[in-house]
Amino acid sequence: MIFFSSGLDPALQIWLSRRTNQENRGLIFGYAASMRSCGNFLSPLVAGLVVSSCGVRGLYVFGPVFFLLMAYALYRVTKSNS
Repeated sequence: MIFFSSGLDPALQIWLSRRTNQENRGLIFGYAASMRSCGNFLSPLVAGLVVSSCGVRGLYVFGPVFFLLMAYALYRVTKSNS
């Protein structure tokens, strides 16, 4: 999973550089790095909370739900920026 997800960061940077104007590019890249760091910090904590309250099987329920919510949010953001 880590091997394949490592290709997402360069794709995100290319997408951001094409979608933002030159004046705001540093700000947007800073926000992207901050959100990635927050995700790297919060995801194990949330997974631990899910496992402690619902068991390991809860990850297989809540994981896809969070992924679908993220996919919907990404769809809405890209549609509103088009």
